Amino acid sequence: MVLMIVRIILPLFFGGLAGALFNEWRRRRDSKVQAIPLIERVNRLISPELEGITLAQMVGDATHRQLEELRNLREYQLTLRNTSTVHLQDAEILFEFPAEDVQAWASRPALSKTPLLTIDALSTDPWKKAFRWRIPHLPSGDSVEFTFRAVDPAAELYGVALYNLDPS
Repeated sequence: MVLMIVRIILPLFFGGLAGALFNEWRRRRDSKVQAIPLIERVNRLISPELEGITLAQMVGDATHRQLEELRNLREYQLTLRNTSTVHLQDAEILFEFPAEDVQAWASRPALSKTPLLTIDALSTDPWKKAFRWRIPHLPSGDSVEFTFRAVDPAAELYGVALYNLDPS
């Protein structure tokens, strides 16, 4: 409310130029934070009770390989969509999961087709596995899809953070 009063009174006292400069300062300040939605399409437990099919993974060393049945396999499918008016440059996205055995896939952005760059990531407590990618170019309206499969996760939750390294 106070800001609204200042926006009205400031131009009256200091003329149109000061009001224009004040409005430009506010526009730039407000444009630094943009909402970029992460759409969770799938977060499900994959049922091992498929008719005639058993989900299993190879365990053991090269000479003594065995199949071990999987009882708790969770699949996550997520879409990062840039709905803002800002083209993201060199943004980084970090995913963390409550399992140590996780497979990850990331698609190329739908419009820009710029491949994502894999970055080494360390997980933080309570997470056990982390994945991080740099997205060199994600224009407005573009999207990237991520798929993860976690063996024996402690929970259905995951952590995610998006960082924009180029603040311009």
